[in-house]
Amino acid sequence: MFELDASQIIDHVFDWIDLHLFNLNILIQVGAISFTFLIALIVNLLLRPHINGALSSVANKGKKRRRTVEILNIILLPIIWVGLQWLTNIVFLQFGYQHDLLRITASLLNAWIVIRVFVSLVPTNIFWRRIVAFIAWSIAALNAANLLKPTITILSDVGFTVGDARITLYSIITGFLLGVVLFWSALLISNFLKQKLSDSQHLTPSVQTLLSQLIKVTLIFVSLILTLNIIGLDLSVFTFFSGALGVGLGFGLQKIVSNFVSGIILLVDQSLQPGNVIEVGGTFGKVKTLGARYTTVETRDGHEYLIPNERFITQEVINWDFSNSRVRRKIEIGVAYDTDVELAMKLIVEATVGVDRILSHPAPVARLVSFGDSSVNIEARFWVDDPANGLANITSDYLLNVWKLFKKNAIEIPFPQTDIHIKEIPKIDNSFFKPPV
Repeated sequence: MFELDASQIIDHVFDWIDLHLFNLNILIQVGAISFTFLIALIVNLLLRPHINGALSSVANKGKKRRRTVEILNIILLPIIWVGLQWLTNIVFLQFGYQHDLLRITASLLNAWIVIRVFVSLVPTNIFWRRIVAFIAWSIAALNAANLLKPTITILSDVGFTVGDARITLYSIITGFLLGVVLFWSALLISNFLKQKLSDSQHLTPSVQTLLSQLIKVTLIFVSLILTLNIIGLDLSVFTFFSGALGVGLGFGLQKIVSNFVSGIILLVDQSLQPGNVIEVGGTFGKVKTLGARYTTVETRDGHEYLIPNERFITQEVINWDFSNSRVRRKIEIGVAYDTDVELAMKLIVEATVGVDRILSHPAPVARLVSFGDSSVNIEARFWVDDPANGLANITSDYLLNVWKLFKKNAIEIPFPQTDIHIKEIPKIDNSFFKPPV
């Protein structure tokens, strides 16, 4: 009995294999898949030298360009193969042949291509890689099982109404997925155009930053509008919330809007540009980047300060090279009252000789400015042409020369001191200390 059941099972297995695997239609589809793969392999081999040439030509033109060519080199074969498979699929459909195996293979190739491209572009974000892989393989599995259209129909039936618009679960999922793609594409395009603008020799850094920021905001806004449109939301629905949004901008987002508008003003009037050496609120450094909300200032210590743009509009800002890169330094030096002041003034001017970056024209001068409590105060005035390279180092070198010349000529630099002169000692009545009789 057992042998009879086993033989029946084996017969059923062979019948299924003969019906589903070794029939003429299946063999034709397998042959079509193999033939399209062979054609794709030949085309890929013909295009490979051109891809390698492009890869070598962009080797020194930036990491992004090189990465793009590398991705194309990886996915070129499956792209050609899946294209030929879909064409073969259409031919089979026109002549009435079954094409399930072709369709399943093409669906799996599509999922693999999407996942491979995304993993190559976002190599470090494991969460998004898993999300994209799950979505791609799910769509491919549903399409392979002929369940994609029924699933779309079910998702389209589940929904709710907002005003006159009908929002379904399918439109939400589709809008979310396309919205992510649109937002990501907007960032890629804005970064690409930003790089192109930065390479332009005809635009100032401020105009480059302004244009790149406007392009970025515009593309993100357009992607948001398109996403809402794909979901099915009527934008007129948000008219009711415009008043509340205005109140929110007036209170909760006041600083953000103020910084954004201030950033646009700075970019338009070009009062601040990347590379300028500025001093604001006790922070001295070089402007590194101008952003929509804040400006990055790098100090000589290597610290980067993110300063809100509003401060550059409402506070006093010293721009050391706004219209003239030359600045004048004033250093007050005190000498003792018994000093030959004219000699001291001559030595103060002479101390500028040999100090790098101190200009000889206009000529350095020394001026007697005041008589202090402990010293006669002389002010040294000289010009520096490159404040971006620092002023403290010039001051240090100059004062060291002054110290050496004063020591050489026996000129005293006094320090604050107070002298107490007692003109008369009062008499003390000692009777108070005598013991009583």
